[in-house]
Order: sequence, then structure tokens, then C-alpha cells
Amino acid sequence: MAEISRIQKDGALILKKTTKLPDVLDVLIVGGGPGGTACAFRAKELGFSTLVIDFDDLMKRIRDYPKEKDILPDFGGGDKMKFPKGDKIFNLLHFPPLDKDEMVKLWRNHYFENNVPAKIGIELTGLERSHDLWKVKTWNHNLKAEEILSAKHVVIAMGRGVPRRFDIPGNTDGIAYRLSDPADYVTGPALVIGGGTSAAEAVIAISNAKAKAKEPSAIYWAYRGAEMPKISKALAEVFFDAYVGNGNIRYHPHSEPSAIVLSEDRKEYLSLRIDRKQVAERPSETT
Repeated sequence: MAEISRIQKDGALILKKTTKLPDVLDVLIVGGGPGGTACAFRAKELGFSTLVIDFDDLMKRIRDYPKEKDILPDFGGGDKMKFPKGDKIFNLLHFPPLDKDEMVKLWRNHYFENNVPAKIGIELTGLERSHDLWKVKTWNHNLKAEEILSAKHVVIAMGRGVPRRFDIPGNTDGIAYRLSDPADYVTGPALVIGGGTSAAEAVIAISNAKAKAKEPSAIYWAYRGAEMPKISKALAEVFFDAYVGNGNIRYHPHSEPSAIVLSEDRKEYLSLRIDRKQVAERPSETT
């Protein structure tokens, strides 16, 4: 396998020292996010030959988080999950709360300084087991050609992928599936759908953006459950500050999107089902 020492046309990332990888890797890691990065750093310090491949870029999901978003190190696992213990290289990944762009910059620098090999623009297309090895088929989007890699172990660390699209009537092109900049949602009411951590973060960010701009419109939070989604302890304080201090967060439990409708003003709106009524011997009613 070729040496990795600088940014090359094949997608190899720059490293501090020239690194020659064997023809058969100990570990091939598919996905350069937090999970893949942690795996690569631990494998590196244990002495395994390791390569990270990613279709887009290292820390792509974090890179695309909303502008000025802070990354909090202590949520997940019911707020009881601590950083796993490692040695010198792995422990570099421990971090205090920091801006998402700073985290991407910091972790990419850790790849460089510690010679952790990675290639971007490499898409996994197939896996085939041959005796004790994995034959890994990839497509190199930089060279527009197939590459075959061999590894003793393969770690799939690609995350959950793209969000599920809404299967509702009407033109859904105007619905955003990630929050790029909360300031884009300041003018007029905004709606966040979902009960997870990302939804909570979006509600907080848009609420704060509206308060900063002195915009009186509300940010609505819709979710299917009967109770407000559980918020991580890491977010609880900032959510409380936004909810009480800004006064612009509204809830819609038992709700779900039903359609995109064209209103009398010739604009498209999302219709949200917020209630169902069932009465004996009468058709079901929805609000």
C-alpha cells in the first residue's frame, strides 16, 4: 500500500511523518466521525496498522452542525457515560465544552500530529470474507476508480446516515433536515419536529436567536409523545434559561406533520395534526 505523507490526489490526508501502510491492514475503519476517530486512535496506540476511510470528510457531521454550536462532552448514556480510558494518544480526544468548528480543527490536528492515516472521498461499496481476511471494495471519488483493500478487521462507524424524509402529501422541498444557522429562522414562527437531542438543541438555538433579534414570534416544538422529550442533563440548564428567559417556546405533544398545503395567500405551509377525537358512531376528527 502506498505511503501517506501529504495531501495527494487519492484523498490521503496530510501527516506529520511519512507512514507506510502494509498490504493487509490490522484494522480498517469506515467513517471518520467521533466513533471512527476514537477507534482509530485506540488502535494506533495499541500498535495496530490502521486506516480510516470516509466518503465525505473527517468529522463531517460535526462540521455541519449549526454555526457557533457548542459540543458538550458529558451527555449520552443517561448522562452516566464517562470518557473511556486509554493511553496518551486516545486521551487527546478528551475535551471540555467547545465550539464545533474548534473541535473539528482540534481533532484533525490530532490525526496529523499522531500520524493516524485517513483517506477521504473513499466510499465503501462491498465486503467479502476470504479465509481470515476481509476484501473491502471501495470507490475512490478522487481518482474515479475502484480500490480494493485487505484487512483483518473492519469497523463500520458510519453513524445513522441521513434523516428520514417525511412521507406526507405536498411539496416537502422547503423542509430542512438539519439546522445550519439559527438566524435563518428568526423572522416569523418556526417549527421543530422530533423528540431527540438534536431537536432540543434546535429549539434552544432558534429560541435564543429570536430573543437576540428581539423577534416576538414563537418557536414551536412538535413531538408524538404525551410528555415533553427528556433533555440531557448537559442541556437542561441552557434549555431552562431559554424556556423561562426567552418565553418564546411552545409545545405540541401528540402531534405529527400531516401535509404541505397551499394557503389563500398562495404560500405553502406545513399542516400539523395536534389532536384526534374519536366519538362513537361518528367519523374521526383531527385538529
